Amino acid sequence: MGGITEWLSLAGFAATNGISLAPHWTHDLNIHVALARPEVKIVEYFEAETDVFNVQKILLNPVKAVHGMVRAAEGAGHGLMLDRQAVDHYCIARS
Repeated sequence: MGGITEWLSLAGFAATNGISLAPHWTHDLNIHVALARPEVKIVEYFEAETDVFNVQKILLNPVKAVHGMVRAAEGAGHGLMLDRQAVDHYCIARS
């Protein structure tokens, strides 16, 4: 989807039509909008150590599943904080 505004628009469409949602990919960000919408029944989750998803490697406070459940990061906005050293480590220098 094209961002949170489009996400919420589609969630409204789903609610109007009795359709459940299952957000795909970036669970660290999706968890906040997922918690705000009763149409969401499940959120796709990727484990940084074993899956292709690697955004968690640059976060100080990645959203981790515990017994199959996730909790949104706390704090302003989405609550996620970048690990500046990890960002520098993975940064590709451009000339």
